[in-house]
Amino acid sequence: MGVVSLAFNPDFILLFSGGFDHEICVWNPYIDSPVYKVKAHAAPIVCINIIEHTPQLLSSDADGVVKVWDIRTFEMIQTINVQENFEQHRFNLSYMLPIWQHKRLMIAGK
Repeated sequence: MGVVSLAFNPDFILLFSGGFDHEICVWNPYIDSPVYKVKAHAAPIVCINIIEHTPQLLSSDADGVVKVWDIRTFEMIQTINVQENFEQHRFNLSYMLPIWQHKRLMIAGK
């Protein structure tokens, strides 16, 4: 299905894609098909980012769930539910921007 976000990890030479099928596909740039697929979220994935110089990947979905993944084992390390902070309103997450030098994660939505 439609790919919404891509992230490349130069240390591991892996490309990650996520989109409407709720999966993270792991690609080797030299191979035509995914090397691994992770059923990652219960909603469409809106953003994927690598954490520079680490074996970790961030993914976020439209329901406001952010997950941290270990790309060596493709296992989830942590889940953050952004929706918990917006109890009265539905938060539709649309973008996530890591600010590594300040150890912050900026999340945008409506």
